[in-house]
Amino acid sequence: ELGAKYFRSLSVGDEITVLIGGEKFSATKIETKSGDYNSVACNVAGKGNRYLQFDKIIVPQEYIDSLKKVA
Repeated sequence: ELGAKYFRSLSVGDEITVLIGGEKFSATKIETKSGDYNSVACNVAGKGNRYLQFDKIIVPQEYIDSLKKVA
């Protein structure tokens, strides 16, 4: 749930970090044709476009901290 919330807060073109096979990769959020993100739609450096589960996104601590300030 946290990964989905974080991913949806980003703009197309924003940089993220994802886990694939236990390894961290840099990725860029991409736009899907439907415009509805039911998965992490991203362009992974060296691997091309991927559609991953939300639990594969690494949520930065700064984002988590910002949620605590709102609560």
